[in-house]
Amino acid sequence: MINDRFAGRMVVFDMDNTLLQERFIDVCAERFRFTQALVLIRQIDKDPVSITRRIAHFLKDIPQSELLDTLDNIPLVEDSLAVIKELKRRSNIIGIISDSYQLITQIVAEKIGADFYLANELEIDFGQVTGQVLIPAYFHYSDESTCKHQVCKTNALRYIAKKYGMELEDCVYVGDSASDICAVQHAGLGVSFCSNNEQLRVVANRSIEKKAFSELLEFLD
Repeated sequence: MINDRFAGRMVVFDMDNTLLQERFIDVCAERFRFTQALVLIRQIDKDPVSITRRIAHFLKDIPQSELLDTLDNIPLVEDSLAVIKELKRRSNIIGIISDSYQLITQIVAEKIGADFYLANELEIDFGQVTGQVLIPAYFHYSDESTCKHQVCKTNALRYIAKKYGMELEDCVYVGDSASDICAVQHAGLGVSFCSNNEQLRVVANRSIEKKAFSELLEFLD
């Protein structure tokens, strides 16, 4: 999952509504008919750990094959492969940090040629989702954390940067949602991608307003 052979700048993408044109769990909710329950959980529960666990329970007993089939129907942003190829040609490290699931981010990472991916671990038993999920330690607060959040993508970003012998200031982070605010704020270059979240747009160094990554190449010239 982690490759520490590289040195240089690190460009990290959120997955849902960033690399992917939709949110994986939202598409699952529509397919498996728990959209209303998902909306309600997001409205009443503000604890990210609780939300993650409750959402995983909605997937209980769904075959892994059907989750992967759902992903197959969610397209990548159209120019993502070309832009990431160019970023790699420029010797950048490419990664994904997502609050989705490793079995999904792994496939997306392989598609784009990412060097690493970090995400939650959805438990699969005999080919079916158990409804349980593990939030890996790299998302959790530690004595080395940059922020005070108990679970945060910034913790994961700091963790993976350290693995590559880099600092947060060497990192570029691209995201769209509230869960990306802290990482966008603490990365050396934080990029808001087609976001409707005003706080994210305020803390970002740069903003991309259309579903394409070509502007990212200009930011990194």
